[in-house]
Amino acid sequence: MRPRPTPAPAPSRPAVPMPPRCRAGRGRRWRPVNAETVNPSAPVAAFLYRASAYQLDPQPGRDDPGTWYVTCPVHRDRRVRLDQDVTGDGWLHPCGRGCLPGETLDRLRHPDWPPADPAAVRVRGYVHPSRRAELRQRARQASEALHAPDGPGRGWGVLDLPARLGRLRKLLDAHYPGKRSDRYQCPSCGAPGDGHGLHVGIGRDGSSIFITCYACKQTGEIMAELGLSGEDLGWSKPLPAKGSSNSADPMPGEPWSELGYARRLVHVYGDRLRYVPAWRRWLIWDGTRWAPDVDGQAQRWMKVTARQITTTAMAIADKDARISAVRLARQGERRSAVSGALELASTEEMVAVTPERLDVDPFLLNCTNGTLDLRTMELRPHDPVDLLTKTTGAAYDPDAAGPEFGKFLGRVQPDEAMRAFLGRLLGHALAGRQTKHILPILHGAGANGKGTLVTVVLATLGDYAAPADPELLTARTFEAHPTGVADLFGLRLAVLHETDSGRRLAEGTVKRLTGGDRVKARRMREDFWWFDPSHTFLMLTNHRPIVTGTDEGIWRRLRLVPFDVVVPPAERDEELGARLDLERGAVLAWLVDGYRQWQTQGLAEPGRVVEATAEYRAESDALGRFLDERCLLASGFRTQSAQLYHAWAEWCRGQGEEEGTDKAFTAALKNRGFDTTKADHGRAFWSGIGLAADDES
Repeated sequence: MRPRPTPAPAPSRPAVPMPPRCRAGRGRRWRPVNAETVNPSAPVAAFLYRASAYQLDPQPGRDDPGTWYVTCPVHRDRRVRLDQDVTGDGWLHPCGRGCLPGETLDRLRHPDWPPADPAAVRVRGYVHPSRRAELRQRARQASEALHAPDGPGRGWGVLDLPARLGRLRKLLDAHYPGKRSDRYQCPSCGAPGDGHGLHVGIGRDGSSIFITCYACKQTGEIMAELGLSGEDLGWSKPLPAKGSSNSADPMPGEPWSELGYARRLVHVYGDRLRYVPAWRRWLIWDGTRWAPDVDGQAQRWMKVTARQITTTAMAIADKDARISAVRLARQGERRSAVSGALELASTEEMVAVTPERLDVDPFLLNCTNGTLDLRTMELRPHDPVDLLTKTTGAAYDPDAAGPEFGKFLGRVQPDEAMRAFLGRLLGHALAGRQTKHILPILHGAGANGKGTLVTVVLATLGDYAAPADPELLTARTFEAHPTGVADLFGLRLAVLHETDSGRRLAEGTVKRLTGGDRVKARRMREDFWWFDPSHTFLMLTNHRPIVTGTDEGIWRRLRLVPFDVVVPPAERDEELGARLDLERGAVLAWLVDGYRQWQTQGLAEPGRVVEATAEYRAESDALGRFLDERCLLASGFRTQSAQLYHAWAEWCRGQGEEEGTDKAFTAALKNRGFDTTKADHGRAFWSGIGLAADDES
């Protein structure tokens, strides 16, 4: 039997270093959500990034030796070939999907490439800030595709940028102890880095450099200004490191108990967590405000803390000790243990906060691009120490232009004095305290622009303004749940929309909720708690509410603001609201300017408002009209009390007014200065009031 020939040895391949790779598994790549969640006028939270080129072993018939690759951020292909000019004069960029060179080269910077064009930096999708913690968590779990959020506003653009960092544990342990816990300063603006940085400080051996920076500029602007590319994208001034979510036990001295787990959570995440016992609710710092934890972020962090202990137990070298430790650590991952530890953490001094400490400074207006101090008109960076839970729906720019908004105001309020008054009226609501105990009522028939105005103001003020319970200030036959009052907490503007014709104003409630006194409220399944009112009411109605009271206590609060212009059907623009929404920045600047004018001039109500309010009061004074129409007022007249009330009741039934009780009628007459006397066998008479001839019969 003939022996088989020995195959010739395969030609040796050149020793080309392979980049680190990650096998994170399937189904873990982040996918951006719809771009409709973006608020383009919100502040920037930018990630600076760079994707390094890398070499692969050539595949016969497909690749040539010396070929370099990068990942195309435009098409998100697995890789894109870069043909290097042997003379070193530059790079060629043929993308198999048809990218233009500028589309990718302006995203992926290389030392030999020209400076970046800021206008060329774009993103393809966005993630709402409420999900950015989840984004980081996913990135930590799967390093195959590290995503660099970038772009304007509270929407976070997700640019698929596989950095191929892989599992560089030895590199990290050797050069960057603490791994993801280090915090550095951004070389562009000096602001602190993210501190969660999976990619913090890792920029060696063909890996990418990532910088996370809050309240910074656009990525392209920074890269263009500083010429950041390649190894120039470095770090400076290390800041004190904190615990890391992926490291081992952050507090080895604490026992493995529920209390120990709770204190570990506070140690690592305490600067981003607050708990309000009265609300039974966690708050999470989202970089702009303390937002309610609506998706269980606090519990996720507690589960990560529990898993750290298990990781520490599994790293014990001795087998018997490791088995015992893992068994103990697994008990801390039980649902009851996680819930118990989270409950204990909620009582820690660092995280527990009362409602009285939230939004306590009435002169701070938290905008999307910073916190505006209304005392100095200084816009400063967001600060968690302020304990602000709300933010506007627009960035503050005192020079923002709003031609569409100005044209709209001129159309619905042609009187310049009325437009200026509206600015002062709505602007004074920015103050987070009730200095003017008033209830403005925007009144007019339909199609007069008052609803459109209020809609754009609500959108501009964001969390600081909201519709209130429409029946909160109207009389009811039952006692309402205090939830409607609790919803007023922290609001600067509370809007009461249309009231039905014939509804009576709950005058006692109006006085209580506009008087500036502390308010007691609770939500469903909450204990009662107190807060100082910060809201200004604004009633919006086609039908003026009925006011039965005649005392100054109610009428000094009411301001009737007429909207008399009715826009004809042919001139009504269904797209006007959408265009006004694009000018939120200008609307916010108008409101702040109105606040300034209110500070110097007061409300300064124009004659049209004074006249309309006086007319409203006269028409609402049913007793006054009764005395004018059915009575004779002179010192020589007197009328029996029962006879006068009978005449009043008949008149009310004819006018559709509420007659009330004899006791209330007597009190109202005494408030107007009339007195009763007794004569003729003890019967009571009203002095100074006589009935007209028709009523005496």
